[in-house]
Amino acid sequence: MPTVTHDDIVEALKSVISTALATVEGAPALEYDEPRLADPDQQGENRFRVVLMSTGRTPARDQLATPPPFFVEASFALGLHGVGSDDASRRALMSDMTRAIDAAITADWSLGGVASFAQVTALESDTSKETGVAPENLLDIAIEVEFDSLTRLG
Repeated sequence: MPTVTHDDIVEALKSVISTALATVEGAPALEYDEPRLADPDQQGENRFRVVLMSTGRTPARDQLATPPPFFVEASFALGLHGVGSDDASRRALMSDMTRAIDAAITADWSLGGVASFAQVTALESDTSKETGVAPENLLDIAIEVEFDSLTRLG
């Protein structure tokens, strides 16, 4: 396994997710490290965002020897956000994107050969329907990646 950096992992993960999203009709482009979920300038029709955020990294606890390469565990959150009044099509697109992303990471668990292992580990969902505000769904997909690096934090 080659030694890589956290930035290499981010780029590989972005590539796998972007490729998965390209297979889903109507899916938005992947954004990275964009904390804004809502776009207040767009109203009415369903609108979507997909945002990948790095949520941490740590040296693997089970590494017995300490010289390089170091085993690093990185975590990511992938937020799928859908807003709009058409419940059926909004939920369907969110579901299609989730399945495509999960299938892509499961099929390419090495992220093109840069990771030791990548997996989707959890899915949390939140639905909001408040009076005067368009209904929305937020899916938070947790992703864990293990990789070898020349530094303890990649």
